Amino acid sequence: MAKRGIPSFLADASVRHPPLDIPGAHFLQRHLGAKDTARTMTLESWVAATDPDPGTDLLLQMDIEGNEYDTLAAIPSALLRRFRVIVVELHFLPSVLTKPGFQRRALRAIEKLENLFQAVHLHPNNVAGTVEVDGTAVPRVVEVTLLRRNRVRNPRPVTVLPHPLDCRHDPDRPPLKLPQRWTTETAAPSVSDFRAS
Repeated sequence: MAKRGIPSFLADASVRHPPLDIPGAHFLQRHLGAKDTARTMTLESWVAATDPDPGTDLLLQMDIEGNEYDTLAAIPSALLRRFRVIVVELHFLPSVLTKPGFQRRALRAIEKLENLFQAVHLHPNNVAGTVEVDGTAVPRVVEVTLLRRNRVRNPRPVTVLPHPLDCRHDPDRPPLKLPQRWTTETAAPSVSDFRAS
């Protein structure tokens, strides 16, 4: 991003500064969340305070350890439509699939994303492992890349994962496989996969 002259805005309340010195990056020591508090801010507030050009597309990369569901559900649709690409790490997938309270929270975000975005890539985190749900090994954590639907040119099912460019989180552990139905019909689990049976 820096090499292309694209400004980056980083936020994390758990560290004093980013681990890398990124030219042109702006760092804020706060967490993202569903509400504005002393330690958290909504994505809406953050964009309003930092947006260099309100008429342009945005890119979002989010890894906020399980808070992604409430945070994404709180984003107004008008702001969500500005993101061309979203890369998000989804945590606690077995809980999303099996625990109704957790599932309701997650579905608010998943349904909102499904209306505007197409999943174009999935990558399970091989450090987090899997949990068996109804006879299927479900990764605890998956990184998903979403592309805004109006940018999708040639949709087709993914047939081979991991992709040759994927890197394992832990190179000393084997890669995790995704449930087969996630890669045969669509590039990601659909909302119906997250509904309690």
